[in-house]
Amino acid sequence: MVQTQSLETSGLGEAPHDADHYRLMRLDHDSGMWVKVCFECETARATRWCEQCEDPKLYFDEEQQRCRDCAKSTPGGVVIVIGVALLLPLCGAVGIGLAGRWPNLREAITLSAAVATFGAVLVLLEGVLEGAQPELAVFEVLPGVLLAFRVEPLGMLYALVASGLWIPTALYSIGYCRAHGEENQTRFFACFALAIFAALGIAFAKNLFTLFLFYEVLTLSTYPLVTHYGNDEAKRAGRIYLGILISTSVAFLLLAI
Repeated sequence: MVQTQSLETSGLGEAPHDADHYRLMRLDHDSGMWVKVCFECETARATRWCEQCEDPKLYFDEEQQRCRDCAKSTPGGVVIVIGVALLLPLCGAVGIGLAGRWPNLREAITLSAAVATFGAVLVLLEGVLEGAQPELAVFEVLPGVLLAFRVEPLGMLYALVASGLWIPTALYSIGYCRAHGEENQTRFFACFALAIFAALGIAFAKNLFTLFLFYEVLTLSTYPLVTHYGNDEAKRAGRIYLGILISTSVAFLLLAI
């Protein structure tokens, strides 16, 4: 049995030997902890054993039983949720387009996609609040150029705002379009869903290539929203809109890549 010395009393840096001497690990049966033992005098420094990487570090989370580095790693289920959060509005746009002949079904798909997307983003929030930054690499477009996503705090905030506002915006738009007998409602709701898809891609973009790609998707998907009324004024505004956004993205983002 090893006589342990608590972390509080050892001061983490006041051990009787250099850190290189503490290479052996033994289980202290009294405390149930793995302890780092000096191979010369067998005095011990109390520590914890990370169940994931087997590195003798303090647990980052008592429930997870993992060290700080491992707590930031990405569980497989979270990686799937990133893809689900991105695909839900895209699938919603396809469903809206297919249900264009049936307004009630079309609007039910709109609201369902909005609520489901916000729910998927909320699932990602818990890990980010604990310090994790889950990543999803889709494929390599060119050598060294990846289509990849990473959920970090600022992007998480943007994703929460974008997906959360989709719900009240969809409710308002449905009521407004029905009350005013708007034309091209299917196109409007489908393009709005595509815009949410692009916004989440921007929020979760890991690199400039992914950011540029989804920025262009956002530009093209919101063009029909700008020109929704279809009159000369709306078309002129749409041309200006496209000109400004595409020229600036090519000049600044594309060249930066």
